[in-house]
Amino acid sequence: MRRNRHSLTLLLMAGLIPALPCSAQHMNSAAAPCRTPMSGRDSSNCFHAAAQKADKDLNTIYSQIRAALKSRGGDDDLQNLVNAQRIWLQFRDASCKAEHSLYEGGSAAPEVYDACLEETTRLRTADLKTAYGWVVEKFGDQPQNGGK
Repeated sequence: MRRNRHSLTLLLMAGLIPALPCSAQHMNSAAAPCRTPMSGRDSSNCFHAAAQKADKDLNTIYSQIRAALKSRGGDDDLQNLVNAQRIWLQFRDASCKAEHSLYEGGSAAPEVYDACLEETTRLRTADLKTAYGWVVEKFGDQPQNGGK
């Protein structure tokens, strides 16, 4: 009898686990968008749109930095940025794929992937602004190489 009760308890607990809310780290970070309660589909759409916005914001600042470095005449600095960005993209994609695989087969997997892309990309944008903001302020909006 005791063994059957223990088995029944385990079965009930196992049945409740899928009903628990998803707790992927990037979906629940303090700065994550889409934190208001919404349906799974709405949340997934929200994170997808947020990931696309984060990517657009990253591309904007990256383009500004590249233009400023060209104006400054920093060919080595520009190449260092390009190399770092390529490596960062590989890291981001591998990291988000790894997080996604934790939820593989579940309905939250695509949402987890988009949430990871959004936050990782948003943080990269902030890092670029911190590291290169002064270059954009000083050399941005100038003709490249003195107009040559």
